[in-house]
Amino acid sequence: AGPAFAAAAQLLPPLLSLLRTDITVHSRPATVGATAAAAAVLHALAGTDATYLLDDLRPVPAVFTDELAALGRHRARLAGDKAAVQARVDRAKAEVALQDARRTTVHGLLAKAADPAERARLEAELADAATLTARQQAEVTARSATLARVDHVVTAVDSELAALAAVPPGGTRSPLTVAALRAGLHDGGVTHVLLVSCDRAGTDQIATREAWRRAQRYFVLGSVSLAYALVRVDGTVVAAGNPVGVSRLSGELGEEHDMRVERVDLAG
Repeated sequence: AGPAFAAAAQLLPPLLSLLRTDITVHSRPATVGATAAAAAVLHALAGTDATYLLDDLRPVPAVFTDELAALGRHRARLAGDKAAVQARVDRAKAEVALQDARRTTVHGLLAKAADPAERARLEAELADAATLTARQQAEVTARSATLARVDHVVTAVDSELAALAAVPPGGTRSPLTVAALRAGLHDGGVTHVLLVSCDRAGTDQIATREAWRRAQRYFVLGSVSLAYALVRVDGTVVAAGNPVGVSRLSGELGEEHDMRVERVDLAG
């Protein structure tokens, strides 16, 4: 019995290895875009007695046109005022330069004049030139201050318009577009807003191989978790939830490839 038992004991590990099952599991996150999630919801809603607009594709309402037009007219008027003030400043500066040249000339004549009456006339002319220079210099100072204020307002308007139309880094819409779309929700044409986002998505891959079989079994579970909220345009929440969907793909890899795809009923 001893030799027979020893021989049987030597055969036992190979026989047990035939019963071994190797299992490999891989889990990977997946990405489901907001547009894909919204499209799935629209597909489910198709055929119902309502009109639906996909937020990423709906046209931008023609709102704020009067305000923007008024702002543009104000900017154009300021630009015209700026040009008029600049012209007056330029004329005043030219007059100052002219009076400076006049005073230089009169100073030269006064240095050569010996007749008292002529000197008196030249001195009066110098005083008149000095008065005109001071007046024009005051004009330059006052108009330059006005010009700086007008220029500041024009720059501020241009910066504001540029900021309204610019798409911020990492964004997809300009502030003006966001405001117009939001205003469009309150013009009477839209009654409800359905917010949909993908909370989580991923796949779990399981592969099994039994030593005594040549075929390899595999299972792939794909799951998606969505979050939604149905809101009236006045802010009232009508419904909200966090549904989860799971699908399973299974099959065997061997001489013949058998594959099945089915939806998993989580309620059952």
